[in-house]
Amino acid sequence: MLTDLDQNYEDKKAGSELQSFEDYIVVHVGAYKNEDDVDLVIYAGNYHESQTFHGNITLFVYDKNEEEVFTEMYKNVTLAPGDKRKLDTTFTSQPMETYRYRYETHPQM
Repeated sequence: MLTDLDQNYEDKKAGSELQSFEDYIVVHVGAYKNEDDVDLVIYAGNYHESQTFHGNITLFVYDKNEEEVFTEMYKNVTLAPGDKRKLDTTFTSQPMETYRYRYETHPQM
């Protein structure tokens, strides 16, 4: 999972998508099929060299028809520079095709 997270960051970097601090926050969802459902493992990483991320990360999971399977918000996530960690393990009985995420930063107090 961490290798996939790192690859997502490298893809962003190669596409010149690193223009603001938020662009250094990367999420990866791994899907593992079981008999009746799919286990989802969600990881997030902060690839910025000096800034800490503190905020909410919202994950949107879609099926092959681009219809939303589910949405989950992870509140008050803190990722120090270089920090990579598992946010959650969940499951879905609906087929998952892709995901998107957005984040909302909170000022450090």
